[in-house]
Amino acid sequence: MPHVHFVHPLIFWLGLPCILSFLLLAAYYNTRLIEGLRKFYAPAGMILLDIFSPRSLKQLVSIWAHWILAACFLVTATAMPNGSFAPDLVRKGSVYVEFVVQVNNAMGDESDRKYHPEGDPGAMYQWGTRLDQVKRYIDNDFLPQLKGNKTGITTVEGAGYNMWDLTDDNESPISAFRVMLDSFTKVGSAPGKGANYASGFQSALDEFDLIRDMDKKAGDTVEKEYFIVLFADGNYSGDKEVLNKELAELAKRHVHLLIVGMGEPNIVDVPKYDVTTHQRAGVYEGQTQYNPAVLQEMQKAVPGADFIYAPPGTEHINYNFPAKSGGLYAVPHDANLYPWFVIAALLLISNLALSGGRLPRWRHIVLALQQLRSLRRIFNPGRFSGQKQKRL
Repeated sequence: MPHVHFVHPLIFWLGLPCILSFLLLAAYYNTRLIEGLRKFYAPAGMILLDIFSPRSLKQLVSIWAHWILAACFLVTATAMPNGSFAPDLVRKGSVYVEFVVQVNNAMGDESDRKYHPEGDPGAMYQWGTRLDQVKRYIDNDFLPQLKGNKTGITTVEGAGYNMWDLTDDNESPISAFRVMLDSFTKVGSAPGKGANYASGFQSALDEFDLIRDMDKKAGDTVEKEYFIVLFADGNYSGDKEVLNKELAELAKRHVHLLIVGMGEPNIVDVPKYDVTTHQRAGVYEGQTQYNPAVLQEMQKAVPGADFIYAPPGTEHINYNFPAKSGGLYAVPHDANLYPWFVIAALLLISNLALSGGRLPRWRHIVLALQQLRSLRRIFNPGRFSGQKQKRL
């Protein structure tokens, strides 16, 4: 038997009894009223009662049964019922990856633009930024490996910002993770200014703590592997001592660290774009360049950390996450049931209107058509012309 649950259970548990009670009382009152009228006016008033009311008590009960069932189905549909049927057995991923992305002005550097002329909207529009590179690597190189595993996004400037919690909704192009990555992870999508990786690491560790507590409450005891993938140009702007503490915490917790270096080794200007028109409006103050020194120090501070430099023009990043699995687990096969309740209500109402409703019976429609035909004879021009000729 499927387990049915509701998105809005209060509508079902409160709304259904209320509407059912009201309609039952209305049906009882209407039935008593019509039957009383039949007894009072019969047989003189039977013609009017036959035209404007059900012919018998059986038909009256049928009409009210239709209306009551249709109303109950509509209320149930409003409560958004879902049915859990036989569960699907799927392989449970045990790799949790937090993408920490630098999003300060330097990530708007368009040095990668010349390597992707296809689709270039023109010099007045932003194209081929470091951040576009980051999204391409995550979409094309990382996510295909992480199906069934959990991924999250942390953006960082002066402080880290949790852009998206760790979830396994990352497979479809319109999944929540990809929407947040493609549409909301932009230059400036973190508080403050600069590139404080230490704060980004802390935000990522907070996410790991949160998901670990959630797994514990859910009874998930499978051992997980935690990864942080940092996309940065190496121009760290925070406190070095705080950064060292965070790196030591990563090592203590055995968090895997992948550092992806971004940017042009030469000093470059960063184009500035108007936030309203999205057209180029000069360049940002100051210049930027790739600085590997801090990134290499970070790699040495965390045992087993990997470092990859992805200069402009790099199409893919060659990195393999472990294909680790926590075994099979049952995922309820949920199905939205509310369309079926709406269809059932519409079928009842249609049946009511076509065969058992308050529409006039066919014989009365035929009589009405006969009356219209007689009116047509009255106003027939040929009739008047014939009378005129007879008189002459």
